[in-house]
Amino acid sequence: MVNKNNVKNTSPLHRKISAIGAMVNKANEQTIAVLIFLLVLDVWLGIVARYIFHWQIPWTEELARYIMIWGILLAVPCCCYRREHIGLTSLQGFISESIKPYLHLLLDLVALIFFLILAYTGTAFVEKGLSQFSTVYSIPMAVPYAAIPAAFLLAAFQTCIAMFRDFGCEYVNEDSLGGTDI
Repeated sequence: MVNKNNVKNTSPLHRKISAIGAMVNKANEQTIAVLIFLLVLDVWLGIVARYIFHWQIPWTEELARYIMIWGILLAVPCCCYRREHIGLTSLQGFISESIKPYLHLLLDLVALIFFLILAYTGTAFVEKGLSQFSTVYSIPMAVPYAAIPAAFLLAAFQTCIAMFRDFGCEYVNEDSLGGTDI
């Protein structure tokens, strides 16, 4: 059986894990879409207030900053799921077909370790942010800093999903947005 990503589903467990990854990715993409929509509204409100009504609304800039941080970092797991992150595609022509699955597995493991290290070190920012407060909102800076461990834990999860989904298979990205088709 071949799914929309041209990945052979060999077992019910494989299909279930792939479906969970797709569901998490869709929810993450929808969250990012809402954040980007709110970011655009916030920036336009700031522009209209400043240049048309000559008002100074200080909270629009700070809100835009926090929304952008969360939106950008939450895009990382989507890239991991779709394999749209940086790849070593230039070397693939020189590598034996029998070695490629293991090289991809090794690269996935390196990415997984990297994301887990970032998530772990990001928790130090969150802890430090509990005693710091934002200028306008007076909320703990732990709220914007929490984007680091949250996004990179999700990236590690999606890397595991992609690693399991693609091992021994030829994954083809289902959309035309680009990315690394391995």
